[in-house]
Amino acid sequence: MQKYTCALKNVEKQGYIAQKDVGKITITMELVPVSQVKMAEVGKGREDPNHSPWCPPPVGRMKFSLNPCTMFLQLVGPKARKKVCLIFCVLVTLIMIIVLFPVIFGQIIARILF
Repeated sequence: MQKYTCALKNVEKQGYIAQKDVGKITITMELVPVSQVKMAEVGKGREDPNHSPWCPPPVGRMKFSLNPCTMFLQLVGPKARKKVCLIFCVLVTLIMIIVLFPVIFGQIIARILF
């Protein structure tokens, strides 16, 4: 593994502390005949270069959506989702009772008096 010390010296000269050996990278190179290259060309323009070898898409990533329901399902776990839905239903029921109470009470009084 080749170390690039000139870049580290420049960082130290500027007063920063240089981090040494922060990571490694593995690269594979294959020498193949031109006929194979022409049969399996990868990534022309905006085509997908993911075929030699094919890598599956990452699992567990969040998919961005403008739909609030989809984002809610992705951001909130199943147990918390049940609790939020239950609280929402209770609040809607209470609001309907509060709003409709005068109407129902007025109808009851009207039937009793008239």
